[in-house]
Amino acid sequence: MALMRSIALMLCLAAGALRAETAAPHLELQASRDFGYTLGSLIEHHLRLWLPDGAELVTPLLPSPGAVNDWLDLRTLRWEQESAHVVRIDVTYQVFKGIRDPETAVIPPLAIAYRVGGTNAEIHTPEWSFGLIPLIPPATPDDKVMLRGDAHERQFPAQSAFYRFVAFLSAAALGVLALASRFGLIPGLGRRRPFADACRRIARLRSASPGVRLDAGLRAVHEALAKTHGKPVFPAMLDAFFEARPVFAPLRAEFEAFFDASQRHFFEPGAEETDVSVHCQALEGFCRRCARLERSA
Repeated sequence: MALMRSIALMLCLAAGALRAETAAPHLELQASRDFGYTLGSLIEHHLRLWLPDGAELVTPLLPSPGAVNDWLDLRTLRWEQESAHVVRIDVTYQVFKGIRDPETAVIPPLAIAYRVGGTNAEIHTPEWSFGLIPLIPPATPDDKVMLRGDAHERQFPAQSAFYRFVAFLSAAALGVLALASRFGLIPGLGRRRPFADACRRIARLRSASPGVRLDAGLRAVHEALAKTHGKPVFPAMLDAFFEARPVFAPLRAEFEAFFDASQRHFFEPGAEETDVSVHCQALEGFCRRCARLERSA
Protein backbone atom coordinates (compact mmCIF):
# COMPACT_ATOMS: atom_id res chain seq x y z
CA MET A 1 0.00 0.00 0.00
CA ALA A 2 2.82 2.38 0.82
CA LEU A 3 4.32 1.68 -2.62
CA MET A 4 0.99 2.43 -4.31
CA ARG A 5 0.66 5.69 -2.41
CA SER A 6 4.21 6.69 -3.46
CA ILE A 7 3.49 6.00 -7.13
CA ALA A 8 0.23 7.95 -6.95
CA LEU A 9 2.03 10.88 -5.33
CA MET A 10 4.70 10.88 -8.07
CA LEU A 11 2.03 10.86 -10.78
CA CYS A 12 0.26 13.78 -9.13
CA LEU A 13 3.50 15.74 -8.88
CA ALA A 14 4.30 15.03 -12.56
CA ALA A 15 0.82 16.12 -13.64
CA GLY A 16 1.13 19.27 -11.56
CA ALA A 17 4.51 20.03 -13.09
CA LEU A 18 3.08 19.53 -16.57
CA ARG A 19 0.16 21.86 -15.80
CA ALA A 20 2.59 24.40 -14.40
CA GLU A 21 4.74 24.14 -17.52
CA THR A 22 1.80 24.75 -19.84
CA ALA A 23 0.19 27.38 -17.63
CA ALA A 24 2.41 30.17 -19.04
CA PRO A 25 3.89 30.65 -22.52
CA HIS A 26 7.54 29.85 -23.05
CA LEU A 27 9.75 30.91 -25.95
CA GLU A 28 13.15 29.63 -27.13
CA LEU A 29 15.41 31.34 -29.69
CA GLN A 30 18.01 29.62 -31.86
CA ALA A 31 20.48 31.26 -34.26
CA SER A 32 23.22 29.75 -36.40
CA ARG A 33 25.94 32.04 -35.01
CA ASP A 34 26.35 35.37 -33.21
CA PHE A 35 29.50 36.69 -34.96
CA GLY A 36 30.94 37.51 -38.37
CA TYR A 37 28.06 39.62 -39.77
CA THR A 38 28.64 42.60 -42.11
CA LEU A 39 26.65 45.31 -43.84
CA GLY A 40 23.93 43.56 -45.88
CA SER A 41 24.10 40.23 -44.02
CA LEU A 42 20.97 38.18 -43.41
CA ILE A 43 20.37 36.91 -39.87
CA GLU A 44 18.01 33.99 -39.33
CA HIS A 45 16.29 33.30 -36.01
CA HIS A 46 14.32 30.13 -35.30
CA LEU A 47 11.76 30.50 -32.49
CA ARG A 48 9.73 27.86 -30.71
CA LEU A 49 6.75 29.10 -28.74
CA TRP A 50 5.06 26.84 -26.18
CA LEU A 51 1.49 27.97 -25.45
CA PRO A 52 -0.75 26.91 -22.54
CA ASP A 53 -3.97 24.98 -22.97
CA GLY A 54 -6.61 26.96 -24.86
CA ALA A 55 -4.11 29.54 -26.18
CA GLU A 56 -3.53 30.30 -29.84
CA LEU A 57 -1.26 32.49 -31.95
CA VAL A 58 -2.83 35.75 -33.14
CA THR A 59 -1.40 35.75 -36.64
CA PRO A 60 -2.83 39.12 -37.80
CA LEU A 61 -0.87 40.81 -35.01
CA LEU A 62 2.46 39.20 -35.89
CA PRO A 63 5.20 41.70 -36.88
CA SER A 64 5.11 42.65 -40.57
CA PRO A 65 8.21 42.91 -42.79
CA GLY A 66 9.74 46.35 -42.69
CA ALA A 67 12.15 48.54 -40.75
CA VAL A 68 12.82 47.54 -37.15
CA ASN A 69 15.07 50.56 -36.55
CA ASP A 70 17.39 52.76 -38.60
CA TRP A 71 19.84 49.94 -39.37
CA LEU A 72 17.81 46.72 -39.20
CA ASP A 73 15.01 45.38 -41.39
CA LEU A 74 12.65 42.48 -40.78
CA ARG A 75 12.68 40.67 -44.14
CA THR A 76 10.44 37.65 -43.57
CA LEU A 77 8.41 36.01 -40.79
CA ARG A 78 6.92 32.54 -41.26
CA TRP A 79 5.15 30.34 -38.75
CA GLU A 80 4.06 26.73 -38.53
CA GLN A 81 1.94 24.87 -35.95
CA GLU A 82 4.16 21.96 -34.94
CA SER A 83 1.80 20.51 -32.32
CA ALA A 84 -1.16 21.46 -30.15
CA HIS A 85 1.06 23.56 -27.88
CA VAL A 86 4.13 24.38 -30.01
CA VAL A 87 4.43 26.97 -32.79
CA ARG A 88 7.60 27.33 -34.87
CA ILE A 89 8.39 30.85 -36.09
CA ASP A 90 11.22 31.58 -38.53
CA VAL A 91 12.40 35.19 -38.73
CA THR A 92 14.92 36.74 -41.16
CA TYR A 93 16.56 40.10 -40.50
CA GLN A 94 18.91 42.14 -42.72
CA VAL A 95 21.63 44.42 -41.37
CA PHE A 96 22.17 47.88 -42.91
CA LYS A 97 24.69 49.24 -40.45
CA GLY A 98 27.94 50.53 -41.92
CA ILE A 99 30.84 50.61 -39.46
CA ARG A 100 34.61 51.17 -39.62
CA ASP A 101 35.54 49.13 -36.53
CA PRO A 102 34.17 45.84 -35.14
CA GLU A 103 31.35 46.31 -32.67
CA THR A 104 28.53 44.50 -30.93
CA ALA A 105 25.00 45.19 -32.15
CA VAL A 106 21.72 44.23 -30.49
CA ILE A 107 18.50 43.08 -32.14
CA PRO A 108 15.63 44.43 -29.99
CA PRO A 109 12.84 42.19 -28.62
CA LEU A 110 10.13 41.10 -31.01
CA ALA A 111 6.53 41.02 -29.75
CA ILE A 112 4.60 37.79 -30.46
CA ALA A 113 0.86 38.08 -29.81
CA TYR A 114 -1.31 35.19 -28.58
CA ARG A 115 -4.85 34.85 -27.27
CA VAL A 116 -5.96 32.90 -24.21
CA GLY A 117 -9.42 32.98 -22.64
CA GLY A 118 -10.60 35.62 -25.13
CA THR A 119 -7.83 38.04 -24.11
CA ASN A 120 -4.84 39.06 -26.21
CA ALA A 121 -1.40 38.96 -24.63
CA GLU A 122 2.20 39.24 -25.81
CA ILE A 123 5.45 37.43 -25.23
CA HIS A 124 8.71 39.07 -26.28
CA THR A 125 11.77 37.48 -27.75
CA PRO A 126 14.95 38.20 -25.80
CA GLU A 127 17.41 40.84 -26.93
CA TRP A 128 20.05 39.20 -29.11
CA SER A 129 23.62 40.48 -29.38
CA PHE A 130 25.91 39.68 -32.28
CA GLY A 131 29.31 40.69 -33.61
CA LEU A 132 29.37 43.10 -36.54
CA ILE A 133 32.55 43.56 -38.59
CA PRO A 134 33.34 46.27 -41.20
CA LEU A 135 33.59 45.61 -44.92
CA ILE A 136 36.59 47.95 -45.17
CA PRO A 137 39.74 47.18 -43.14
CA PRO A 138 39.84 49.50 -40.12
CA ALA A 139 43.30 50.88 -40.99
CA THR A 140 42.22 52.08 -44.45
CA PRO A 141 41.93 55.92 -44.66
CA ASP A 142 38.75 57.35 -46.12
CA ASP A 143 40.59 58.83 -49.13
CA LYS A 144 41.94 55.36 -50.00
CA VAL A 145 38.53 53.69 -50.14
CA MET A 146 37.69 52.84 -53.75
CA LEU A 147 34.02 52.49 -54.65
CA ARG A 148 33.04 50.33 -57.57
CA GLY A 149 30.25 51.39 -59.87
CA ASP A 150 27.10 49.38 -60.31
CA ALA A 151 27.57 46.27 -62.40
CA HIS A 152 25.17 46.18 -65.34
CA GLU A 153 23.96 42.88 -66.61
CA ARG A 154 25.06 42.23 -70.16
CA GLN A 155 22.30 41.40 -72.58
CA PHE A 156 22.93 38.88 -75.34
CA PRO A 157 20.38 38.38 -78.12
CA ALA A 158 18.99 34.88 -77.95
CA GLN A 159 19.40 34.38 -81.70
CA SER A 160 23.05 35.42 -81.62
CA ALA A 161 23.72 33.11 -78.69
CA PHE A 162 22.08 30.24 -80.59
CA TYR A 163 24.23 30.77 -83.67
CA ARG A 164 27.35 31.06 -81.54
CA PHE A 165 26.43 27.80 -79.85
CA VAL A 166 25.91 26.13 -83.24
CA ALA A 167 29.25 27.48 -84.45
CA PHE A 168 30.95 26.15 -81.33
CA LEU A 169 29.43 22.72 -81.86
CA SER A 170 30.49 22.82 -85.51
CA ALA A 171 34.06 23.69 -84.57
CA ALA A 172 34.12 20.89 -82.00
CA ALA A 173 32.78 18.43 -84.58
CA LEU A 174 35.43 19.55 -87.09
CA GLY A 175 38.12 19.00 -84.49
CA VAL A 176 36.93 15.47 -83.80
CA LEU A 177 36.80 14.67 -87.52
CA ALA A 178 40.26 16.10 -88.07
CA LEU A 179 41.73 13.99 -85.29
CA ALA A 180 39.96 10.89 -86.59
CA SER A 181 41.37 11.54 -90.05
CA ARG A 182 44.89 12.21 -88.76
CA PHE A 183 45.07 9.03 -86.69
CA GLY A 184 43.09 6.78 -89.04
CA LEU A 185 40.25 6.12 -86.63
CA ILE A 186 37.64 5.98 -89.41
CA PRO A 187 38.25 3.04 -91.77
CA GLY A 188 38.67 4.06 -95.41
CA LEU A 189 38.77 7.77 -94.66
CA GLY A 190 42.32 8.17 -95.99
CA ARG A 191 41.36 6.85 -99.44
CA ARG A 192 38.66 9.49 -99.94
CA ARG A 193 38.95 12.92 -101.51
CA PRO A 194 37.41 15.39 -98.98
CA PHE A 195 36.46 18.09 -101.50
CA ALA A 196 34.92 15.55 -103.87
CA ASP A 197 32.82 14.24 -100.96
CA ALA A 198 31.83 17.82 -100.10
CA CYS A 199 30.72 18.43 -103.71
CA ARG A 200 28.50 15.35 -103.60
CA ARG A 201 26.95 16.49 -100.31
CA ILE A 202 26.26 19.95 -101.72
CA ALA A 203 24.75 18.48 -104.89
CA ARG A 204 22.31 16.38 -102.83
CA LEU A 205 20.99 19.60 -101.25
CA ARG A 206 19.81 21.26 -104.48
CA SER A 207 16.18 20.55 -103.64
CA ALA A 208 16.49 22.16 -100.18
CA SER A 209 15.82 25.81 -99.41
CA PRO A 210 18.65 28.27 -100.19
CA GLY A 211 19.28 28.93 -96.50
CA VAL A 212 19.67 25.23 -95.70
CA ARG A 213 21.88 24.74 -98.77
CA LEU A 214 24.19 27.58 -97.77
CA ASP A 215 24.46 26.44 -94.15
CA ALA A 216 25.17 22.80 -94.99
CA GLY A 217 27.45 23.74 -97.90
CA LEU A 218 29.65 25.94 -95.74
CA ARG A 219 29.93 23.17 -93.17
CA ALA A 220 30.81 20.62 -95.88
CA VAL A 221 33.65 22.80 -97.24
CA HIS A 222 34.92 23.47 -93.69
CA GLU A 223 35.06 19.71 -93.09
CA ALA A 224 36.84 19.14 -96.42
CA LEU A 225 39.45 21.73 -95.43
CA ALA A 226 39.96 20.08 -92.04
CA LYS A 227 40.35 16.61 -93.58
CA THR A 228 42.76 17.92 -96.22
CA HIS A 229 44.96 19.84 -93.79
CA GLY A 230 44.69 17.39 -90.87
CA LYS A 231 43.19 20.00 -88.54
CA PRO A 232 40.58 22.79 -88.70
CA VAL A 233 41.60 25.71 -90.92
CA PHE A 234 40.88 29.31 -89.93
CA PRO A 235 41.49 32.53 -91.91
CA ALA A 236 44.73 33.28 -90.06
CA MET A 237 46.04 29.84 -91.04
CA LEU A 238 45.72 30.24 -94.83
CA ASP A 239 49.46 30.89 -95.34
CA ALA A 240 50.31 27.69 -93.47
CA PHE A 241 47.62 25.80 -95.42
CA PHE A 242 48.96 26.93 -98.83
CA GLU A 243 52.51 26.18 -97.74
CA ALA A 244 51.48 22.62 -96.83
CA ARG A 245 49.08 22.25 -99.82
CA PRO A 246 50.51 24.48 -102.58
CA VAL A 247 48.21 22.91 -105.16
CA PHE A 248 45.37 25.09 -103.77
CA ALA A 249 47.35 28.35 -103.87
CA PRO A 250 45.84 29.56 -107.20
CA LEU A 251 42.44 29.76 -105.43
CA ARG A 252 43.68 31.99 -102.61
CA ALA A 253 41.22 34.79 -103.41
CA GLU A 254 38.33 32.31 -103.45
CA PHE A 255 39.42 30.84 -100.12
CA GLU A 256 39.43 34.33 -98.60
CA ALA A 257 35.95 35.00 -100.01
CA PHE A 258 34.77 31.66 -98.61
CA PHE A 259 35.96 32.50 -95.09
CA ASP A 260 34.38 35.95 -95.35
CA ALA A 261 31.01 34.39 -96.31
CA SER A 262 31.34 31.82 -93.50
CA GLN A 263 32.08 34.56 -90.95
CA ARG A 264 29.00 36.54 -91.99
CA HIS A 265 26.75 33.47 -91.99
CA PHE A 266 27.74 31.90 -88.67
CA PHE A 267 28.83 34.87 -86.57
CA GLU A 268 26.85 37.80 -88.00
CA PRO A 269 23.31 36.41 -88.23
CA GLY A 270 21.86 39.92 -88.43
CA ALA A 271 23.68 40.72 -91.68
CA GLU A 272 21.33 40.71 -94.70
CA GLU A 273 22.24 38.41 -97.59
CA THR A 274 21.58 39.99 -101.01
CA ASP A 275 20.83 36.69 -102.75
CA VAL A 276 21.39 33.44 -100.89
CA SER A 277 20.94 31.42 -104.11
CA VAL A 278 23.87 33.24 -105.71
CA HIS A 279 26.04 32.45 -102.69
CA CYS A 280 25.01 28.78 -102.91
CA GLN A 281 26.01 28.60 -106.60
CA ALA A 282 29.33 30.34 -105.92
CA LEU A 283 30.06 27.95 -103.05
CA GLU A 284 29.30 24.91 -105.23
CA GLY A 285 31.60 26.20 -107.99
CA PHE A 286 34.37 26.90 -105.48
CA CYS A 287 34.05 23.38 -104.08
CA ARG A 288 34.23 21.84 -107.60
CA ARG A 289 37.41 23.77 -108.39
CA CYS A 290 38.96 22.58 -105.10
CA ALA A 291 38.00 19.01 -106.00
CA ARG A 292 39.73 19.29 -109.42
CA LEU A 293 42.93 20.55 -107.77
CA GLU A 294 42.62 17.83 -105.15
CA ARG A 295 42.35 15.19 -107.90
CA SER A 296 45.33 16.58 -109.76
CA ALA A 297 47.44 16.39 -106.62
